[in-house]
Amino acid sequence: MQPNGTLANEFGQLNQRITVRFSAIESYDLETGDAINPIQVIFKYDEGNEIDYPLDFYSGYFDLFAYYMNNTSQSIPITFHLDASITSFHFMPTLVHHQSQQNGTDRISLKILTGRSTTTQGFSIFICILMWLLSLVMGLFGFQVVFRKRRADAHACMIGITTLFALPAVRSAQPGIPEVGCVSDILGFYWNMAIIACSSIAVIMCWVIRWESQDIESLKHQSHISITNDASCTSVLTCVEPSLRDV
Repeated sequence: MQPNGTLANEFGQLNQRITVRFSAIESYDLETGDAINPIQVIFKYDEGNEIDYPLDFYSGYFDLFAYYMNNTSQSIPITFHLDASITSFHFMPTLVHHQSQQNGTDRISLKILTGRSTTTQGFSIFICILMWLLSLVMGLFGFQVVFRKRRADAHACMIGITTLFALPAVRSAQPGIPEVGCVSDILGFYWNMAIIACSSIAVIMCWVIRWESQDIESLKHQSHISITNDASCTSVLTCVEPSLRDV
C-alpha cells in the first residue's frame, strides 16, 4: 500500500488519519505520520473443489475500501494492482466498482477466478492418455495369451506386474494432483489399474496352467529332431561305404 497525493507528505507518510478495510472483515486504522508497511490479508475462495482436477476452478471476492476517520462518509479513491503468480495456476481477475448511494463510499470489489494453467491441463491429459495406452496394450497382450494361445513365460508375467506398480508413479507425475479420488482418477486411473491387474493375473494363470503341456511338446519336438538327424547320418554312411570299398 502506498499513499499518494494529498494523503502523503514528501517522506511518504500519512497526512491524515484513515481506515482501510478488507472484505468488510479486517480493518486497519492508520494514524497521521505513519508509514504504511506491507499488510498481509488472507484471501479465501468461496467456490471450487480440487476433486475436479485438472478442470478445477476457484472463485472468490476481495473487497477493499478506505475512508477518513473524521469523516466516514467521504471515501478515498483507490488504485488496485494485482500481481499473482503461483506454479501451475493462472488468475483471471475482474474489477468491479461499487458506490454507495447513502454515504457516497467507494468500494472496489475484485472477483478472482483461478484455475489450472494450460500447460498443467495439457500435461495431465497427456498422462491420462499414456496410462490408457499402457493398459490397452497390456489388455491386448492378455487377450492373446488367454484366447489366442500365445506363449507366456516368466518375462511376460513381469511386464504386467512392473506396469501395475509403475502406474501410481506415472499418475503422481501430474503437477499439483490431489489425493486419489479426483475426476482424473475416475476417468482413467481406476480403470487402468483394473485392466492391467486383470490382464496380469490372466497371463500368470495361463503360464502356471500350461507349463507342463508346453514342456512335453518341446521334449517331443526335440526328440523328433534328434531321431531324424540320426537317420540322415545313417543313410549317408550307408551310401558312402560302397564307394570306398570299390576304391
